[in-house]
Amino acid sequence: MQKNPIQWSVTEVLAWLTHINCSGAHDIFQYHSIEGKDLIQLTDTDLRFDFKIKRVHDRKYLLRSIQDLKNSFTTIIEVEFNTQHCRIRIPDVTSYTFDSLRKDAARYFGVNGEKSILKDRKGIIWGNVCINCIFDNNLRQQEPVFLEVIKEHEHFDEDSRFQASLHRSESPWLNDESGYFKTASRDDRVKKNF
Repeated sequence: MQKNPIQWSVTEVLAWLTHINCSGAHDIFQYHSIEGKDLIQLTDTDLRFDFKIKRVHDRKYLLRSIQDLKNSFTTIIEVEFNTQHCRIRIPDVTSYTFDSLRKDAARYFGVNGEKSILKDRKGIIWGNVCINCIFDNNLRQQEPVFLEVIKEHEHFDEDSRFQASLHRSESPWLNDESGYFKTASRDDRVKKNF
């Protein structure tokens, strides 16, 4: 199977179960309509209580197989900092966040993660939202991501980022309910006196 598991249909998940000699679990996986994005997030609790898989060995074998699957299909995101580029391997785009990416990129480039920000062409990318929104259906990065170090006179905190994001409420990245934001462009930040 060449397709990334996150894109698998229920049928492809069932084919994978057959491949790992777990065809006995077909009915329960089909009953729960488990697609690839669900498969890679299954936990021992799910398997034990929701799927009613009683044997510890069977649950552990499935969880190991899922982890092996996640490890074999990694996504790469490229981040630029001062004309240098780094490529970061991400095994699960559904749980890896922009905040994690910022910290990992800062560590790679040897800068202070707490004094750095991530940006794309539209402005700052902020929060614990999953990075899968910048990938297309084939898990190719759609736009460049840049790491910048905050200058001493600039100050960014969660409230100011929230205010800036409200200034550009038409942004498709804005998600008021979850608290994850993509804030305004540099010009808008200047207007807000950040």
